Parts: sequence; C-alpha cells; structure tokens
Amino acid sequence: MTQSNDRLEAVKLARQIQAYMSDQRTLRSALDIAEKFALGHATAQELHCAYLAATAVANKAAWESTISAAKAAQNSSAADEATTKYIAMNAAQAAAWASNPIENGAKVTLVKLNVANVQAAKK
Repeated sequence: MTQSNDRLEAVKLARQIQAYMSDQRTLRSALDIAEKFALGHATAQELHCAYLAATAVANKAAWESTISAAKAAQNSSAADEATTKYIAMNAAQAAAWASNPIENGAKVTLVKLNVANVQAAKK
C-alpha cells in the first residue's frame, strides 16, 4: 500500500465509527482534510492543523473516559456513562490517527484497533 492509500484506508475505517465521535464538527473536518491530503487537495500545514485539533479532542475524550471509569469503579450505575465515554475516546483517537501527518504503516493498524474497541464495547 502507498502512503496515500494507507491514509485513505485509515479515513475509511474511522468514518465507520464517526457517529460516536464526541466533537463531530472537528473530527469530521480532520477526516475530510486527511482524505483531501491523500488525494493531493490539501497542504501539509492544513493536515497538521487538523491533526492538532483531532488530537486535542481525543485527549479530552481520553480524560473524560478515565474519569467515568473511575466513577464506574465506585458506583455501578455509572458504567453506562463510562462505556459511552470509552467509545467516544476510541472514535476520536481514530480520527486523530487518520489525520496524523507522520506517514507510517501503523496508521491503519491503530485505526483498526480503535474501530474494534468501539465494536466490542457496543456488544
């Protein structure tokens, strides 16, 4: 696979769980820019900015997921919220990986892992 094909595959996979993304606008934009970059229609600077925005959302989602998990450990009624936050975190991370400006073969693998985490948590 070429680097462009890797990025397009990562975007395609991330879009499968896009509905679970906590900040739809930012993360959808990051995926759109990642796709445009792979097709030669966006600059490296645009991709980098999209990646930074997606990473900020992913970091916030990770923090919220951690807090929810701690609450769930203390109170079983908080488990549903913890699962929702965990799913949102994985969806945000998928968008961040797809828009990551660094070109490497791990991108698709990491997005696949996020997709699998969401699918497992939804069961």
